[in-house]
Amino acid sequence: LHEDQSLSRRLLDTRKTHRLESTQYRRALRSVLEELYELVGQPVIDRLRELNIPEQSRVWWCPTSVFCSLPLHPMGPIPSNDKVKKYFSDICISSYTPILSALIKSRDPSIQTSDPPSLLIIAPPERTLPGARKETEVIEQILGSSINSLILEDATSETATEGLRHHRFAHFACPGVLEAGRPFDVSFKFRDDNRLTLLDVVRSRLLRLNLPCSPLATPQS
Repeated sequence: LHEDQSLSRRLLDTRKTHRLESTQYRRALRSVLEELYELVGQPVIDRLRELNIPEQSRVWWCPTSVFCSLPLHPMGPIPSNDKVKKYFSDICISSYTPILSALIKSRDPSIQTSDPPSLLIIAPPERTLPGARKETEVIEQILGSSINSLILEDATSETATEGLRHHRFAHFACPGVLEAGRPFDVSFKFRDDNRLTLLDVVRSRLLRLNLPCSPLATPQS
């Protein structure tokens, strides 16, 4: 736990004094991801292989304490004989759940419906995330007509909250802001510094939330 706290503190302290695109922050993030893989990623992958779980299987993370502020899915790089850099996300598909009961409830047959699932995609234009638009295009291409999607490019906290009330799933492709010691103030950052907090999301009563990235992987900008 002490090592995990050290990694979290290193990343947060660097972010307080340097921007996302700075060399200092990228260097800190790189070192944290490398050490995090040794502490967490490697033991998990070793165990999955012992259980004969194939690669590209889904792994559900239920982080607590300092793990909530550490990006688990991009851990790495993973050592390999072919010298091709791979990360945890290249081996497993990571998903996050805030509590185990939410994950269990989502699999309850009694709440399943025959209607196509609805997906809310929130991807406001963001210069620090140049791949966000491409990310949403890939999602739409893969899902095709099997899902009803709504893309909010000019999202505000009000329009996002309203959208969450009418969609079973949500995919955020935007920066996140961590607030140390204030978990419900953690937020997604939209245009003109408009933000959607975790408390807003909870109040929207979303059945299941798909977050493609840990907030700390793309903190406040």
